[in-house]
Formats: sequence, structure tokens, C-alpha cells
Amino acid sequence: MAQSTILSLANSLSSAFRANLNGVLAALFSTNSGAAFPTVTAPGMLHVNTTGGGQVLWMRNAADNAWVQVSFGAGDFLSLGALSLGVPVTKTANFSVALGENHLINNKAGSACVVTLPSAVTFAGRMLAFLNRQAQTVVSASANVVPQGGGAAGTAILPAVIGSQAVLVSDGANWLVLESGALLTAFGQALGTAADAAAALVLLGVTAPGAAPLFAPRAWVNFNGTVGSGTYAQTGTTITVTITAHGLVTGDSVPLTFTTGTAASGTYTVTVTGANTFTVTSGTSATTSGSVTRGVYIRAAGNVSSVVRNAVGDYNVNFGTAMPDAGYATLATRDWASTVANQPIACVYDQTAATVRILTFLSNASNFSDPTSVYVAIFR
Repeated sequence: MAQSTILSLANSLSSAFRANLNGVLAALFSTNSGAAFPTVTAPGMLHVNTTGGGQVLWMRNAADNAWVQVSFGAGDFLSLGALSLGVPVTKTANFSVALGENHLINNKAGSACVVTLPSAVTFAGRMLAFLNRQAQTVVSASANVVPQGGGAAGTAILPAVIGSQAVLVSDGANWLVLESGALLTAFGQALGTAADAAAALVLLGVTAPGAAPLFAPRAWVNFNGTVGSGTYAQTGTTITVTITAHGLVTGDSVPLTFTTGTAASGTYTVTVTGANTFTVTSGTSATTSGSVTRGVYIRAAGNVSSVVRNAVGDYNVNFGTAMPDAGYATLATRDWASTVANQPIACVYDQTAATVRILTFLSNASNFSDPTSVYVAIFR
């Protein structure tokens, strides 16, 4: 193969003319090739780029201002008899998409994987497929990815969900997400709108009797509505709290108000538990002790940022992401009371897009009470 640096033959001495002519003929017969693109070009010119030992065929566009990729083979030309877009490539660090890489697998642990995508202008029509094998996001280094639902270009390619996948295609300006498997792999973890939930269920082939659509909760919470009091002792950064039958387990997030002593009040994560004691870790080292009050705490939740106790049996459940409006359905219930005469009741007092207010009481003369378990689910 050869590469010519001229496209016209000027008058010259016979030996120079012959050398120039031989060079042009060699390029014509062998197809222009080399590790770099020719500096002298013409519309329709073919060029085989041999960078890295590969053989990738390019053609000059009609305006003679850009190269258009014709083949995708990293080592061989594209075979129409057995079409190949290259083998999948696994990445364990931030990377730039190279020529011949079209199926990309993220296996970078610990943090988001940042991808430098090829120029959407240069690679109009090119398709890239991504697969996630880590619970980490995959993002573009530039805001050049248009989401599947349309809108402004951003950086998101894949969510932090193992098994999520997406297909991107360049429209000549940006990379469009034409297919995405994130909705299905995230099902049961983080659905977006009710329409998303319905679409996922349809794709899964799940329908209710009579073909009515099924909808997932937009928010839910299981919380302990009681408050407790006891004592504490802090040595270094370890705070040991003593509250009889506290009911906490390791990993619970619990609000603690230290009413005496110098420990810092706040929300802590339980590290060690016993029947009547548990420990948490403070950000400040100290030696102190005193009295403590344990507030309402969440055992588990989805899209609920906090639960605030306004008074006995009176709670505000605050959403992490607000509802579109207050037109949602709230399901609220509580644990069973000790006597049949005082039947437990949980009801909705008021709701807005950002919060729902729950009242819990016993049927005996509206006797408000703090249950050890309150369950709330939001449907929209």
C-alpha cells in the first residue's frame, strides 16, 4: 500500500514527473494507507488507517471536510459475510473509546467510570453498546449524551446498577440513548415515574387480572414511632447508650439528643447492640456521660428522607423526592394493640407533594399513642 502527497501533476523534468506519476498510480492501485490521514484529500478518497497494526477503512465525505469510517475491524476488514463489530472490551478504569471498540463493559470498582466518547460529529451513525458489572455509575466526560426520553444533553450513560445496559448512537451532534436496560435491572430498587413502573411491568409481561396495570410504590417506610430515654457514657469516640428494650439493630440510623453532659446530639448509626444497650461512634473524641433521649427512627425506607414526631401519635413522613402533586394514595397501618377494646388505628391527617401527616391512636376515645411499628406506602 502507498500514500501520495499530491493530486495533480505539474510540469516538471521527466524524471521528477515520472516519480510523481508513479506515486499517484501506486496510491490509486493500492488504496491510500498509512498511520496518519493524508494531508491532501479529495471527495470520495479511500484511506486505510494502520494505526496500532489495525486496518480500518475510511472515506472522505462529499464536502471534503471530514473522514467517514467505513469498516470497524481492529485487525481485519469488515466482512459482510460474517458481520462483526468487534469483541466486547472490559474496562477497569476511566477510558477513552478507541477505534474498533463498540461493545464496552464497565468493571471499574469503587467510583464512577468516566468515559471519553468519540466525537459525535466525526462518527455520525456510529453505535456503542455499554454494560455495567459494577454498582457504580458510567458517565461521559462531556455533556454529550441525550437521555432516552429526550431533552438536553447530559453525562449519564448507565446507572449504578449491576446489569444495566444502554445503546448509544451518534446523530452527528450528540450521542442518543436509543435503548436502555436500566429500567428493568433497577426494577424493585429505584423506579422513576408511575409510567416507568407500568412500562417495566409491561416489558416483564406482568399484568393484573383484567389486564389492569400494576404500579409500584413511589415511597414507603417502616419506622418506630416511640421515643425512649436512658443514660449514656462516652469514652473517646465510642458512645454507649443504655435504654431498656431499645429494639435497635446494628446499622439502624437513630436520632439521639443528649440532654446532659457534653456529647453532640445528632443522628447516629448503631454499631453494636445488646438487649438494653447499643453503641454509636461520635465524630468528636470526649469523656462525658449523662442522660439521653432516643427519637423516632426508620428501620427501612424508600424515597423517605425523614420522619418527624410532632406529638404523641402524630408524625410527618417527608419524601426524598417530592410527588408530582398531592393526588396520591396513602396506605398507613400500625402494630396491634394489647387489648381488643382499644383497637389500633392509623390514618392520614393531611398530605402535600412533599410530606404526608400520619396520626396513630387507639379506638378508645381517640387515645393517641406512639406505636413501635408504623408502615406507610405511597402510590401515584
